Amino acid sequence: MKTETQEKFDRIIKESFIEILKPLGFKKKANNFYLPLEKIGHIINIQKSFLRFLSFSIPSKLCTLV
Repeated sequence: MKTETQEKFDRIIKESFIEILKPLGFKKKANNFYLPLEKIGHIINIQKSFLRFLSFSIPSKLCTLV
């Protein structure tokens, strides 16, 4: 069973990131959004803090396709 904070985090991901990134071609797996391109791709990783409040770190990385 998920905690209230986990449910809020899931709702934020669904209502914010998925609605914005999916129409741009990103695919979601866990807390990662991946946009495949011809030779490289973009990865956005959503992280949460275990402090008293929820914080986001959104590093965007380029990765090469193998």
